[in-house]
Amino acid sequence: MGRPVYEGLKVLDLTRIISGPYCTMLLGDMGADVIKVEKRGEGDISRTYGPYVNGESMYYYVLNRNKRSLTLDFRSEKGKKLLFDLAVEADVLVQNFKPGTLAKMGLDEQRLREANPGIIIVNISGFGQEGPYAKRPGLDAAAQAMGGWMSVTGHPNQPPTKTGLFAVDYMTGMYALIALQGALYERERSGVGQSVEACLLDSAVSVLLTGIPYQQLLHHTVSRMGNRDGVTAPANVYQTKDGEWVLFIAGSDEFFKTFAMISEQEFLLEDERFGSIAKRLEHEDEVDQYVANWIGQWSAEEVVEKCDKAGLTCAKVATMKEVVENPQLKYRNKIIEIEHPKVGAVPMQGFPMDYSRSRMSIRYAPPTLGENSEEILKDWLDLNDGEIRRLKEEKVI
Repeated sequence: MGRPVYEGLKVLDLTRIISGPYCTMLLGDMGADVIKVEKRGEGDISRTYGPYVNGESMYYYVLNRNKRSLTLDFRSEKGKKLLFDLAVEADVLVQNFKPGTLAKMGLDEQRLREANPGIIIVNISGFGQEGPYAKRPGLDAAAQAMGGWMSVTGHPNQPPTKTGLFAVDYMTGMYALIALQGALYERERSGVGQSVEACLLDSAVSVLLTGIPYQQLLHHTVSRMGNRDGVTAPANVYQTKDGEWVLFIAGSDEFFKTFAMISEQEFLLEDERFGSIAKRLEHEDEVDQYVANWIGQWSAEEVVEKCDKAGLTCAKVATMKEVVENPQLKYRNKIIEIEHPKVGAVPMQGFPMDYSRSRMSIRYAPPTLGENSEEILKDWLDLNDGEIRRLKEEKVI
């Protein structure tokens, strides 16, 4: 295997909770030297979120591998100077504070660029660095609400629903990484860094896709449709004979023909109500009933096997227990374990992408608070033992 793609890239990580830590964790997975700077005595607030194992937060754990932790008193002048000195050494600074907070921490962008013209600053926020909502606190759920997600999630005539995961946070972390990669490529040509940003609301709106022209051009407001597809039918979840649920989609005329054949309901092909996608959408309740009646005759395993053989999309709605035991994920090593000194082997998600030549690897377990403070100050700032001892005595680190 080759070297990590970002080996030698120095990343100063001033993020917390989800979107920012997810972005910097991916950078660490790709080989970057990620220094997570945390508030002295407190750390990332996600350290206080459960579940806990032997007093350690698994919430923090799954977002902060391949990082080293340095604690600082951000309010002290010496702490601010250390932070500025670290930023001068960094290739990349990633932060997700409210707009204006960096300057209060002594990291005024103009001053920082004078000292480090090549630095790339990644700004992650709820609503962007400017605009009427810029100062608002941003959370994933708020972005889902304001970005239209909740209005289209759930069942008709039921309350709006958010997704079961913090999907907007993760998307924003990925968009921030994409923006950073573009800035790194541009810096190779210009030699100069720049600021990039990603925010939760923009991320949520970015995947509305056809919902926007539907609204603006056709004056049609997309609304909740449960597990239906909205653009084709049949597409829904159906209960099997053994009480499980499967997702089944026969999205084209050819696939619907295949469904009619394997379910021994060829008469459906002669029914004008089901003769095209548009007509099946008009009669979705009726076509769903035919699909449900067939699927209800079989166990989940049986119906998935039948559909697989026929080339139709059908997947069991998996529990978390089934996900972590999925043979495809095991084959691709997408559930991994990382050793923790207090917990032992902790299972977690693996790397979401792969390279043919380069490699991704676990170099550091998620750090305890301030675990690496001394080595970081030696590595990045070349401080000696005496200087570090005085910073500890003065409660700067």
